Amino acid sequence: MPRAFIYGSCVGGDTANVFPSEWDRPTYVARQSIISAAFGPTEVVGDIELTSAFQRSMLEGDIEATAFPRLRQELPMHDALILDIVDERLGVYELAPGEYLTRSMELISSKLIGKQPVMPRLIDFGSDEHWGLWSRSVDSLVDVVKDSGIPVFAVLPPWSKKSIQGADLAWHSVSVESMNNKYARYNEYLVQCDFTIVTVPDDEALGDAEHKWGLAPFHYTDSVYESLRDQILAGVSS
Repeated sequence: MPRAFIYGSCVGGDTANVFPSEWDRPTYVARQSIISAAFGPTEVVGDIELTSAFQRSMLEGDIEATAFPRLRQELPMHDALILDIVDERLGVYELAPGEYLTRSMELISSKLIGKQPVMPRLIDFGSDEHWGLWSRSVDSLVDVVKDSGIPVFAVLPPWSKKSIQGADLAWHSVSVESMNNKYARYNEYLVQCDFTIVTVPDDEALGDAEHKWGLAPFHYTDSVYESLRDQILAGVSS
């Protein structure tokens, strides 16, 4: 059975969920910024205060920087790599020179940051510092995946300005337009990496209040995921 490797967020996962039934359950690596993955494991102290085994596993994967080793080992056994960068939106923490953790909701909920002997420094998504670290890290990602021969699909739909129900959308009081503007140079860098870009027009990128994860600018209507899926399947078969 064909199988996809997802490195990203719910966007990639929800796209894979509408793949044909002949596709096997995908491999899924989430909540790991390309920055933290590229720079390697991070030293942390303190207990992780998470009750969900799945959330704990994702956070431990970020601490241990498992994404790149897993890609090297497992990607050749897959038929497509689905990459999205929604998990970059909260930035990264620098715990020490060259040591980074993804600022994920799991990390925030774990209360781990406040337990470090030196308060980690937040590097905001969209800042020049974050961009510089991220673009260098993407270069490392390209080196990891290029020898696998597996097609890479960068799934980059614009954030939704409206829901299909007609509601205007924002993200924690930040406008969707502002976030899309921040993402622009990140998306363009992935274009330059010769990944296959998968997206939809702005006017088709609609959120859905009935999405299983709730209403958010990156929780789309079924038709968006179906369009993204069709583009990926066409690329795999070409």
